[in-house]
Amino acid sequence: MRSGCAGFLSLVVACGGAPSRSAPAKPDVAAARASSAEDRATATMSPRADERAADGFIDPDTLPTGARLRLGSLRYGVNAASVAVTPEGRALAFDDDREALVEVRDDGFLRPTPLPYAPAVLAVDAAGRLLVGAPQGIWAGEVRQSSRIAETFCATPAAASPSGARIACTGDGRSTVVVAGPDGTRTFVVRGEVGALAVADDGAVAVRRGAACELFDARGVLVTELGCEDHAVLAARPGGGFLLVEREALRRIDRDGRDRGRVPLPPDLASVAATVSPSGRWLGIVGLGGSGIGSGTGVVVDLAEGRAGAPFPVVHGARALAFARDEGFVVVQGVALQGLRVPSGERVWGATGSNENIWALALGPRRVFALHDTEIAVYDAAGALAARLPVPPPTRKAVLAALSDDVVRFGAYGAWTVLDVASGRTLCETKMGGTCPGLRMPPERDERPGVPKTLRALRATRDTNGSWTLPAGSAGLAVPHSLEAMREGRAVDVLTLREKDNSRAFRLLVVDKATSAPRQTWTLPPGVQLDEVELSSDDRVVVIAQRQSVLVYEP
Repeated sequence: MRSGCAGFLSLVVACGGAPSRSAPAKPDVAAARASSAEDRATATMSPRADERAADGFIDPDTLPTGARLRLGSLRYGVNAASVAVTPEGRALAFDDDREALVEVRDDGFLRPTPLPYAPAVLAVDAAGRLLVGAPQGIWAGEVRQSSRIAETFCATPAAASPSGARIACTGDGRSTVVVAGPDGTRTFVVRGEVGALAVADDGAVAVRRGAACELFDARGVLVTELGCEDHAVLAARPGGGFLLVEREALRRIDRDGRDRGRVPLPPDLASVAATVSPSGRWLGIVGLGGSGIGSGTGVVVDLAEGRAGAPFPVVHGARALAFARDEGFVVVQGVALQGLRVPSGERVWGATGSNENIWALALGPRRVFALHDTEIAVYDAAGALAARLPVPPPTRKAVLAALSDDVVRFGAYGAWTVLDVASGRTLCETKMGGTCPGLRMPPERDERPGVPKTLRALRATRDTNGSWTLPAGSAGLAVPHSLEAMREGRAVDVLTLREKDNSRAFRLLVVDKATSAPRQTWTLPPGVQLDEVELSSDDRVVVIAQRQSVLVYEP
């Protein structure tokens, strides 16, 4: 665990201890959809885990047992790889953690519908008919009453046609292409492994294999082969023809494979997905951006005018997008769902706070600092988002420390950057181990020599892989060695525990260092980033990162 600063008990006290068990107020729909909603204070008085709405829905921001407070929100957090939009404008995506198809409702919440599959591709046509391709088969029908129409294996790469009436995917994850639509399902085999594909409304398919692209007609017969870049992204156009998104330009290809012109693209886009709007007017592209991981970038191309708009930031991990029928907005899927206005990229709806994963935490006397991919989110004692401090990506290996409530230290690439919270101004830059004039620099590392001793006192055994296992009387939990968390000179150790037979089930164990006796155990919700655990300097508060939000516990 990384070093903390002053005590943080005041955060819980300021919020009145445990939240009320009364039902949450209905959210402000206008505020949820306003582009400036992310700058508003984030609600922290989350309902308890046993509170359900009248339709049985559990709010994703419910507090797990033992948690006192949530900072940030999981309201639009969805772990999925495909997204679609219904005719009435609701976004659909399958959430692997909830094992359900979720949709964004008018009240600003996600509503899940349990389904028996984890789709590789989703499509919704103009009549609202759902078409789904998954490893367990292909389903079609209404959102809540779909039925399997084929048992064909359907995996990524996968794509939907512009109208949503067809899907295409790889039947074996390699060289078999499956196409499903109103006229049934068919398969054909290509020469080599499929890297990307696109399907037109008439069933024609474009496939990329390495640095070669091939076009197939609706019967699966090869039409032509043309050269394309190794990592080109493909998209189909309404009425026929395809688009090849390459590093520097967009190529227009007709149904016979003839090149019909190019549109320059912003540099360093590093495209990963592209989708054409239902009318064929717009092409939405998402990519990694010039700075690589954590710097997601989007752009909307006006195909009628042959011009790309200005790039705009998108949610971290963006890998799928879909247009609304009226083309007023496009939904981007990454670590959270995000609705963006066309063509500007202005946010229409999405997470109320920073919607990127948290990589590091730090505590001040009355503030929590959460390091995201491109910024540090600062939460005050009331749990509201108080400030954002931009930082350079990528930040996965970065470390964070709070020198006070007003000064935070961000470490990456072997150097420290010390930032003023109020202004975001850089106060000092120094190498690791260096000092900043006028600032007290706390220790940079905790060697954690006492953890094995604590584990031995708990009668844990270590295997050849470096993992520790507690006896059955301790719930049969394994302790991943790299995820141990404790503080030298503290009264307690905080260990992160993983169930031996369920890699997705985690717990926190607080151990009294003087007696080696367990003091408290909490079961954590799915999706927790367990390498991000922080303990206040007075040993009274533990905070953990859960995707885009922070949970506060009090031993």
